Amino acid sequence: MSLTVKDLEKMQAAYPDYRMELVNGNVVVMSPSGYESEEVGTEFAALLRNWVRPRKLGRVAGSSAGFRLPNTDLRAPMYHLFGQIDSNVPRKTMQNWFLT
Repeated sequence: MSLTVKDLEKMQAAYPDYRMELVNGNVVVMSPSGYESEEVGTEFAALLRNWVRPRKLGRVAGSSAGFRLPNTDLRAPMYHLFGQIDSNVPRKTMQNWFLT
């Protein structure tokens, strides 16, 4: 049975304390991160944002944001860089880099 994003949204509403992703029609429950990995991740996100922002390369998002991929998977990478190569390029055409 292949699940959809709507199915995932229902499950997430029923179990709000769990992080979940939709991968190839299956719900994957993500384990919570520990203190040390969260500290390292936060430091990495700060460094990435501090490098991206002054260069106007795009925006950085954390792991609470879900992203629908072209194959309909819904993933929540540790960090996401919305890369903007040219400030005249519409946001719809921005490149995406997932850091997991």
